[in-house]
Amino acid sequence: DSSMYGVKHHARIALKVDGSVLGLVNADNLITGRPITYEDIVPLFPFVHEAAIAVRNAQLLAERENDIQIQNRLATLATAINANHDLNDILTMFREALVEVVGFERANIWLYDERRKIWQGHGSTISEEEGLLKSVFSASELEELGLLAVATGTLPYQVASLASPIPEDSITPDNEALVHAGIALRLGEAPLGIVILDNRKSGIPITETSLHKVLPFADQVAVAIENV
Repeated sequence: DSSMYGVKHHARIALKVDGSVLGLVNADNLITGRPITYEDIVPLFPFVHEAAIAVRNAQLLAERENDIQIQNRLATLATAINANHDLNDILTMFREALVEVVGFERANIWLYDERRKIWQGHGSTISEEEGLLKSVFSASELEELGLLAVATGTLPYQVASLASPIPEDSITPDNEALVHAGIALRLGEAPLGIVILDNRKSGIPITETSLHKVLPFADQVAVAIENV
């Protein structure tokens, strides 16, 4: 049942743009069985290169359209959040937007308690049975995670992600945090809290680009929190 059954000679040409492989073009002579030589495929190179450019342009256009849709949905949600004066509702809407609209797999929020100098957990987009990564973070614990500068409002965001997922049976609060990234909740330089995101299940790295797109939304949520 293999798609290559009976094929004796075939060639593959990479669809590449600026060193990035977008796909492969496969060619064969299944019917005639005629050998394929390098000289046979050389004339295809310019055509395949142009096709690769067209594919990449289509991908960029789709990404741009998706970004516009996300920003429009976040703007609508920000209006609803700012009209709400219930802290739990605001945080729930924020968490759900980060997962359902932006596409992160989990979002946890900790708000800064200035009197106690701790960050208190305020819910997660995962199941109640699984719970938060931690209910409370100290400054030293956040520093170990590489996220203290975000939690204190010094940095707007910080990436601390892995390229591959951690096996389910070996996840602990310490190593699970390695697949996280943080976004600051702050007013100016004053820290209000931190949202910690992860793609733990898929292991897909979180990029700075994906975080940067969320910053205006996070800033509006911070204002809503302060106004409660």
